[in-house]
Amino acid sequence: MITFLYSFLMTKARWREKARELAPGARFDEPMSAHTTFKIGGPADCYVEVLSRAQLRGLLALAKEEERSVLFLGWGSNILVQDGGIRGLVLRLRGEFEHALAVSRSAGEFV
Repeated sequence: MITFLYSFLMTKARWREKARELAPGARFDEPMSAHTTFKIGGPADCYVEVLSRAQLRGLLALAKEEERSVLFLGWGSNILVQDGGIRGLVLRLRGEFEHALAVSRSAGEFV
């Protein structure tokens, strides 16, 4: 039992360390009530506001490697988070993702 608990805690610490290397602003045990319009919800294991495609690729690779689930969060509306929170990685796309892809009406080309 003690060996299992030690292994679990070391894995958790290693996962947090790797996540923080990829995203220095990563927040652990982050209350989801701070990110939902209803202001309810328990903690996410790891909450990250992703700023770039490179950071997103790294975080998704880490989640796969560590067998963690991933939830993409929009503006926090239309979501209810239980008091027990969210296990895994919660990602909110910010930075370069906030610039919406616009389509020119006249030419139909991406701008």
